[in-house]
Amino acid sequence: MRPIEDVLDVTSGRCLERQAIAARLRAHLGRSEVDGRILIEVTETEESVSFFVSQGGRGPRQPRALHVDREAPCEERIEAVVAPMAVHLRRLPPGEAAPAQRPAPPRDASGPSSAPDRRPPVDAGASLEGGMLLGPLSRAAFVLSPAVDLTWAAAYSVRISGMWTPTTFASLFADPSAGPSALQLVAGRVDGCLGRSVSAVRLRGCVGGVAGRVHAESRGLQEHRPVNHSWIALAARIGAQVQLLGPLNMDASVDGLASIDSPYFRVQQRDPQTPPLEWRAGVAGLAVNLGASVNFW
Repeated sequence: MRPIEDVLDVTSGRCLERQAIAARLRAHLGRSEVDGRILIEVTETEESVSFFVSQGGRGPRQPRALHVDREAPCEERIEAVVAPMAVHLRRLPPGEAAPAQRPAPPRDASGPSSAPDRRPPVDAGASLEGGMLLGPLSRAAFVLSPAVDLTWAAAYSVRISGMWTPTTFASLFADPSAGPSALQLVAGRVDGCLGRSVSAVRLRGCVGGVAGRVHAESRGLQEHRPVNHSWIALAARIGAQVQLLGPLNMDASVDGLASIDSPYFRVQQRDPQTPPLEWRAGVAGLAVNLGASVNFW
């Protein structure tokens, strides 16, 4: 372990001073020492403020840029930098004994960071969202979506998720004698995503595909039996994530869906003179979701 001052490297344009930042970090963390492998670099220019945290040479490829009011008093500006930095430090693995020398030599204020630019490991997270789904089924339906996220280089991620709706009753056929039909959707989804942090909010856009089945059963016909049909669709997502406490986040997203293979049901009634009943799901779909996620380090 090493004193917080020893792992700080500050390039300040105005009032972000090393001792002041160290004092605020001690107050946030409740301790005066951190893992000796940690290196914290804070850079303040006329245009922006950013910080970079690495541990044993492992860290994000790019510094984290912060939106700090340039006209705010120094104490407020220091707090705006230290608060997200403290959250980041709490997520790091437990520390080890410090080496005899600082792990990275001081860098020239005008030159690039001397922290090793190694490829960071893949970060994992899990989420659970609930929302309203419009389109694939005849009417609006509640949809539950568990997911796992794999992120690297702080920006790129793969999202693997599921979609499940409880049984929903809807009138599919024009013939009123058919009565309501029971519908249920089960599907899997894979997305590739690109994210960016803006202050305390992480924005992300994704594109991918969905494949699953729609189960239907018409309860009002004289002869009925369960029918399953495949559902394949292209998907796009825009989402926002806000950190609540430690690794816990709140997530909100909107999904757009375009069916390639839409569910289609055709029911032949007993009377051969009666035309069959037909229904096809909509091609376009929309889902609005709200949930929570947890980041694993």
